[in-house]
Amino acid sequence: MTSRPRRQLPHGFQEKTTPDGRTYWIDFRPQPPSWLPPADVRADNPMNYLESHSYKSSTESSDIHLPKGVTKHYTPSGSVYYVDSRPRACWVDPRTVDFAIDAEREGYTQNSEVLFTGGEILEPPPEAHIEYRLLMDLTKWRVAQCLSGYPDTRVDEVDILINMLNARIGANSNIHQLKPMDAAFIKACYKHISSEAGLASYGPSKVAKLEELTPSFSWRVLRIFIYIILLGVPRNYARRLMKADWVQWSSRHRWTDQQRALDGFLKSLTNEWNLINLTAALLLSAAVGLLTVNNLSPASQTATLMALTMALASLVMSVTFVWRYQRQLSNIHDLRKIMDEFIYEADSDIMPIFLSLPVSFLLWSAIAFGTAVLTHAWHTLSSTGPAIPVGVTTTLGLTAGIGTIVWISHRRIDRLKEWLRLGLWAAPVAVGEQEVGLTAL
Repeated sequence: MTSRPRRQLPHGFQEKTTPDGRTYWIDFRPQPPSWLPPADVRADNPMNYLESHSYKSSTESSDIHLPKGVTKHYTPSGSVYYVDSRPRACWVDPRTVDFAIDAEREGYTQNSEVLFTGGEILEPPPEAHIEYRLLMDLTKWRVAQCLSGYPDTRVDEVDILINMLNARIGANSNIHQLKPMDAAFIKACYKHISSEAGLASYGPSKVAKLEELTPSFSWRVLRIFIYIILLGVPRNYARRLMKADWVQWSSRHRWTDQQRALDGFLKSLTNEWNLINLTAALLLSAAVGLLTVNNLSPASQTATLMALTMALASLVMSVTFVWRYQRQLSNIHDLRKIMDEFIYEADSDIMPIFLSLPVSFLLWSAIAFGTAVLTHAWHTLSSTGPAIPVGVTTTLGLTAGIGTIVWISHRRIDRLKEWLRLGLWAAPVAVGEQEVGLTAL
């Protein structure tokens, strides 16, 4: 029956930690005197000790080389006995062992290993060599990085370390006889890969709320109102978020497919923000130029000021997004924080609204600027005739109509083909039959 663990270490023990964080204990107490040399000494001199319980006289054993820490003593009658004072290390906590019991004391001694360090206690016993554990940890990090599919600047350095450790360990037939590297090198290797989490971090965090909450009636009404104010742009971003499939990407193991979908969405975001910056700057300069026109009507001035304000808001929002998120969107671990903040911990409808603000402001700026131009053109009808206002109105109308047709054809090209081929009302049935692989008779 073992005794309860004590709070303090027994006398003669020291607790230490390896560079990779493992704890071991060193026993500096000398072993009980023995008529025979230690087992490792007898193993090195098998011819002098043929029987386990026999011992030689001092003259016959005088040629035996004793390691440092093992001393030979003589009794008053001239008999020889040995004392082993070498420190021993063990992975077992000595506070859990009752050394007053012979069986527990002998078991702890058998689990201990003598430290052959020339008097300097540097490393624990080679239960699992520290360089081998380092090699396994580096390999695990490399496998996790490969499965993630994302680039990392530390890959080349880690590959060099893996090859070096493989060559160093492979050159020794007995890894336990390999003298470990300096502890500073081991700590530097672990610090080099410490910022990269394991495989579990490629999904949502533990605090993430993966279950969707049922929206309330007030939020539904408010969402419809916000979508109308923002010209329906959040719906486009919501559809793109579903296509990126972040929740399934976090829970499945289709690393390559989900990584491509997510990369495409992130690249489209950064490209859109850069394009919005350019377009908003052009609208901003055009609105400022329109304000300098003489005899501008109050309606045109109001619309121009609205266009100026909306263009400035769009520019500020897009620049803020680029400055705040462009660097984080390239890092999968920083992206997970954004996902938790805007998707899991909050309502899933907030993220599309948040992303649609620059585009919505830009559209309102373009509408206000077009209104200001039309108002000013029709205001000059009495002095210039109908040619200029009618021409401006026709040009803007054709531009808006062609842009709408191009957008609809780009977004609904497949459905338009079905309408043209089968008719408007037969399209849903035909599509359903094609999806299940049926043929019309």
